[in-house]
Amino acid sequence: MGLSDSPKLLLIESKSEPIGILRNAVEHIDELILKDELPPNKPLMLAITKNSDGITISHYEIKFTDLSILLKNMHEIGEYILSCNQSDIPY
Repeated sequence: MGLSDSPKLLLIESKSEPIGILRNAVEHIDELILKDELPPNKPLMLAITKNSDGITISHYEIKFTDLSILLKNMHEIGEYILSCNQSDIPY
């Protein structure tokens, strides 16, 4: 089974969307400000959620538990890649 078929990789792909959304929100927050499209009473920069269980910016949020699971799985995939022979890694 190649890395692209790995259940862990599929899990990461399915769970990583909130990180991409947050990244894009941070990267493009200036555009939301200029277009006056920010939701009222939402943070303009990364902030801890009101109940302290995640991070938020604008109207996007990710829980720390989801972030922790995603990072752990990414670490395991990184270890797998490092343990492979060059010929074992799918391109």
